[in-house]
Amino acid sequence: MSNTRTKKYNKNRYRKVYQPVRALPVWGIRADKEVVLETLRVSFNTQDEITFTLNARYNSLPGIVVTPVHTGDLGDVNIFITSISLGSVPSGGGKTVTVTLAASVAFQGEVYVQAMMI
Repeated sequence: MSNTRTKKYNKNRYRKVYQPVRALPVWGIRADKEVVLETLRVSFNTQDEITFTLNARYNSLPGIVVTPVHTGDLGDVNIFITSISLGSVPSGGGKTVTVTLAASVAFQGEVYVQAMMI
């Protein structure tokens, strides 16, 4: 398991600006390791399996969390990951990740997908 430390900082304090009125802080976050975070909204359209590719590039397989948002008229649907595969290296560097999600029953609705690699 990997971990990282983050620090919140004010971006307006890192440049010399002489204003008559003090600028409001603009907060940013710094980490001591490379962190890739990605969120997607995937739609199921009366199907029980869907395959998609994550937008970001990864060096290894990310941790992925799946949460159903709206299941339509079905109230009890289980969503699970059936496969995660690391693709080839494109010209931009990093690798593409292909994810296959399955549902316990065919339904029409949306699912949030969060992917994170540290």
